[in-house]
Amino acid sequence: MARSLAISFLLLPAACAAAPPQIVREGPGWREVQSSSAGQPTAVELTTDDPQALAAIARTHPDARLRAAAVDEVNDPAVLAEVAKGDADASVRSRAVARVADKDVLADIARNEKDEAIRASAAERRDLVRWIAARSAEYGGWNGRAPGTWVRFKAEVKEGTRVASTEFIRTLVRVTPEGAHLEQRDAASRRALQGRLNDMLARTDTPAGRRQEDQDTLDVRGRRLKCATVLYSGQWGGTIVRLKQWSSPEVPGGVVRIDVEESPEGEPLRYLRATLLGWGP
Repeated sequence: MARSLAISFLLLPAACAAAPPQIVREGPGWREVQSSSAGQPTAVELTTDDPQALAAIARTHPDARLRAAAVDEVNDPAVLAEVAKGDADASVRSRAVARVADKDVLADIARNEKDEAIRASAAERRDLVRWIAARSAEYGGWNGRAPGTWVRFKAEVKEGTRVASTEFIRTLVRVTPEGAHLEQRDAASRRALQGRLNDMLARTDTPAGRRQEDQDTLDVRGRRLKCATVLYSGQWGGTIVRLKQWSSPEVPGGVVRIDVEESPEGEPLRYLRATLLGWGP
């Protein structure tokens, strides 16, 4: 009797082992299997991480579930833009918009998308995203960092007699060979920055003009950071701009401080100082 019970216990794990999924159909990089969820007769799965195969599924697969799943894995900006603007299924377009980092593409979708919710999402993301091209010096400070890495700044904007102070956070979404995709949010509201601060920070993404380099040391969180400094002096339209940036390789993205001075024709001087408060994780 004891021997019989022992054999029964030995056989129990094998009997309870999960059966392999029943494949309904499959193709290059994907399969559809019988689902165990009530009301969902089948589930779809990706079986590849090949970028070209994923792009093909995202662009042309007849099953919207697989197109949406592939969109979540695709990093090619051209593919994401194509799907975000052209997929027949609104849920797939919405998934693609959530991964687009090109402000021009997002602005186009915000103007022309027929679905009101997707238009609103694209408009919000247009103001959230920062795309750091691989040719930018800042790209090297993000390359090799993990998604979710963040930096927090305190910004003070002075315009005439008005002074406004805001803290904002830049968070790394992903890095590709083409560039780094970040999101920039107001630290309090978690929404996209707006107004003068957003406009002045945007100038720092594409600095131009006469360039002067130097060295400096700044204190951040009790640490002395040796920084390279670059001063740009130039003119954007009718506005004379001086932009100075402090950078250190110890910081994600490199940026430690940003000073911007704008002298617009016929308007009061404007100043921005954004100072690093911390970073993580």
